[in-house]
Amino acid sequence: MSGIIYGVYTAATMVPILSEIYYALIPGKSKLFMFYIPYLVIPIFVIIRLLPLENPFSESFPFRKRRIFKLQ
Repeated sequence: MSGIIYGVYTAATMVPILSEIYYALIPGKSKLFMFYIPYLVIPIFVIIRLLPLENPFSESFPFRKRRIFKLQ
């Protein structure tokens, strides 16, 4: 649940920031826009990955690799 909250909050925060950069009349705004795009894209990927799972951090998580060494 915390990953979904992080993703939604960060993506929602980045929308007005990116729109301000996009419509601003400043030189070099394309570099600044491209710098901030990952802060929108990565949280969206987190939301997409965690949303369909009921308990993403359990032992039955489908993407988790098996441990080679057992922790004591």
